[in-house]
Amino acid sequence: MPPPTSQTGAAGEFYVAAQLSQRGWAASVLLGNAPRTDILAQHAETGATIGVQSKAANGGGDFQVGVKGEIPSKPGQSEWFIFVGLGSPATRPKFFIVPRNVIAAFAWCSHQAWIKGTSRDGKPHKDNSMRNISQRDLADYKERWDDLLVPPDEIPYWLPDWLWYWVDDVGLPPNHPGAVRADSATGQLESA
Repeated sequence: MPPPTSQTGAAGEFYVAAQLSQRGWAASVLLGNAPRTDILAQHAETGATIGVQSKAANGGGDFQVGVKGEIPSKPGQSEWFIFVGLGSPATRPKFFIVPRNVIAAFAWCSHQAWIKGTSRDGKPHKDNSMRNISQRDLADYKERWDDLLVPPDEIPYWLPDWLWYWVDDVGLPPNHPGAVRADSATGQLESA
């Protein structure tokens, strides 16, 4: 039986703090005392400071992000989501390190696509405040710890092809600075 959601979330936060600490970051878990930030960290060598929101899921389950996950970072802020795929207590979790603006775009567009669809019985989906993000959709962000030392706006949006269709259809969330897609054939970046 998996642990309660609160324990899953706490485990994720402490796993992330431990991994950051092993990589030269002074990491402080804030225990719910700051909006949008579970962990504040400063890199010992460079002095870079980041805010991290941690989300954890058991097994291969989807991560859940609230509707506020659609709110992008303000210019110049280094905000990240670190998703933790928990396995058995004897195995190391999977970590996906993603800039906040990438998740804001993904959560917004995928929810807009979902809300326009229907359930299996043909009824329209009812809006809700949660956004599901599968581990499969974040595969290109797995273990990208070194990206934390790069300005988040320089990280490409390595997201599924279907999402780009919805970016063209529904746009990006309000105040989003724009998505930068890496062309799989050329490696060139293109804005959406």
